[in-house]
Amino acid sequence: KELADGDYAQAAETLLASIQLDYSKNTAAEQAIAAKKAKSAVLKVQADQMMKTGDFHEAAKTYAMAMALNPEDESLPKLKQLAERKDKAQELKKQAEHECDAGDYAKAVDTFNAALKYDPHNKEIIQERDDAMEKVSEIMHAKAAADAEAAKKAKVADLKRRAREMML
Repeated sequence: KELADGDYAQAAETLLASIQLDYSKNTAAEQAIAAKKAKSAVLKVQADQMMKTGDFHEAAKTYAMAMALNPEDESLPKLKQLAERKDKAQELKKQAEHECDAGDYAKAVDTFNAALKYDPHNKEIIQERDDAMEKVSEIMHAKAAADAEAAKKAKVADLKRRAREMML
């Protein structure tokens, strides 16, 4: 609750109390290790919150700080990697959105696909990629129709030319 409310100092105190550090029975080294693990746990919860809000870049940095304090926590490297992957996917998504804004939908589709390699189940990226693919299809159909119309006009012009030549 304290973490959800953003009261990280109180959350750290509660965490320390919950692991019941009895400094009178622990050596200074044990106390330091316990304090680092407690701080690491607080950082991990903060990073988890950042993940929920989509701040993947800061989450990755916070997981890295937690890893430095508690290298024994095997979940931290995986969480850091996940945050980095999601951050990269978001960077590519923004790039693809700029490509769409510039009208380069085919390139945007490629960039959205690259983003999906980092975050394959991201529904927002999938939807935006599909929208860009639809635009590519519309453009291709419009070009094909324009090409067909131009070919038809060229054929009519050729037939008219031949007819004039035959009349001479």
